[in-house]
Amino acid sequence: MGDDWANFLVAQVGASAALLGLLFVGMPLNLSAILAEPHLPRRARLAMAQLLVVMLIAMVALIPHLPDRLRGGVIAGLGAVVFVPGHRIERILSRSRVAPPTKLLANLVPFECAVVPYLVAGSLLVLGLAGGPYWLAAGMILSITKAVVDAWVLLVAINR
Repeated sequence: MGDDWANFLVAQVGASAALLGLLFVGMPLNLSAILAEPHLPRRARLAMAQLLVVMLIAMVALIPHLPDRLRGGVIAGLGAVVFVPGHRIERILSRSRVAPPTKLLANLVPFECAVVPYLVAGSLLVLGLAGGPYWLAAGMILSITKAVVDAWVLLVAINR
């Protein structure tokens, strides 16, 4: 990844770190309500994981002189680290009876759309093919969007 991406990546580190901090500090305000719903602790963990992976991937991408193959491997690895348990959580939630299946399934598709681009971006970088940074950008934007929606549920909508 070239220096052209540095400003975008620095912005992603700052935005994801700030949002993760706000979520970490804000969740205890509604902790009893979050713990009262069987699916919300998992949703909280997933929102935090998505913000953390954006921050970590952006940090790795900013490491100077790191070979793209290694950078791609780390990006794909971090994507897999959040995809596998996140997919499992979303599947469990979509099968549970705590909310209408369509509502919970509506979380699975956006989650996968947010995380799969990390696997694609990492693979493209490892293989030396073009397009990796654009897939990475898509994953970061979608991950932050999904995490913000989940945070809204945890911090605001839960009190309605």
